[in-house]
Amino acid sequence: MSKILVIEDDKLIRDNTESILVLYDYTVYVAENGLTGLALAKKVLPDLIICDIMMPDIEGYEVLRMLQEDTSTKSIPFLFLSAKVSKIDQRLGMSMGADDYITKPFEMDELIEAVTARLKRKENIQAELKNKIDVLTQKNLTRDKVFSVISHDMRNIFTGLLSLLEILQRSNSFKHDPDVSTYLDLLNNTTHSGFNLFENLLQWSKAQQDAIRIKPEKVDLKVFLAQLLKNIRNQFELKSISVSVDIASDIFLICDQTMLYSIFQNILYNSIKFTKKNGLISIRAYIESSSIVISIKDNGMGMSPQKLEQIKGEGPVKSSKGTERERGTGIGILIVKDFVEKSNATIEFESQEGIGTEVILKFQNLLGI
Repeated sequence: MSKILVIEDDKLIRDNTESILVLYDYTVYVAENGLTGLALAKKVLPDLIICDIMMPDIEGYEVLRMLQEDTSTKSIPFLFLSAKVSKIDQRLGMSMGADDYITKPFEMDELIEAVTARLKRKENIQAELKNKIDVLTQKNLTRDKVFSVISHDMRNIFTGLLSLLEILQRSNSFKHDPDVSTYLDLLNNTTHSGFNLFENLLQWSKAQQDAIRIKPEKVDLKVFLAQLLKNIRNQFELKSISVSVDIASDIFLICDQTMLYSIFQNILYNSIKFTKKNGLISIRAYIESSSIVISIKDNGMGMSPQKLEQIKGEGPVKSSKGTERERGTGIGILIVKDFVEKSNATIEFESQEGIGTEVILKFQNLLGI
């Protein structure tokens, strides 16, 4: 049953309008002035509003304007009911967003015809909108399915290729041929970069579409990082970079593990990229008041003040070449900052050219340990 709000200061007209609408099985709410009508409209969210123009407190034009400024009421169909019969008055009302204009005195059939037409139009608009939403929902489901299949197949391709390259690099067959070893290192590095770019693009695409489902869980930081470092150890070995880890065994985070993995992986890949061969990357974690502080520090190239400001900013980051001329896209740091924010954490950057860079993450110590 449709709800209709009647805003009319003349009691006789208000009562008559209410009686007619009730006769046609509408649920009717009435208000004797504009201010009361505004409050009632926001409270009951009617399907249609019928409003007089000339009222003692605020005019109907002002009522319409204020309703359209509120997102909860701006789409409610609105009919003016007034003794003002000039074309100018009618055009003014319609130009302000009114759906129809009924002049006093009016016949019952005239009122019901206008009300029925407006409610039917609203019903058609809602049906059309629902249909569009259903179509978009189906497209999104199809897109998600395609994304899932592609990401699964691409991961399998990259995983197989990286495993094969690792076997070849560890084989004794090529150790005495420096050229082949160099090419294998280059191929391994390029493949890792391609895999990381693929993962970042996939994650970034999902983040932009709000398609990432955050699943907070308890994470043992020391165990988590040990596994991550094991997974990407080949990247450290390619540049003979040492890793120092200082994390107590009783530090736990409450966060989404997939997001956390992406955050640390991208930070560490950047550290490796900008650290020279035989360099050092230090990872340290400790509890400070109500926060868990994690520091990832390298002794690499560092950043200029201008580059540091760009990294700290909100816009896109122009990628720079690494110490071995490794390329990037700048997407990784955007994902890191986005996922850090989604994890209710903070990130800080400290850097000096020629000395190195430190990334400081602060997570809430929700367990209070």
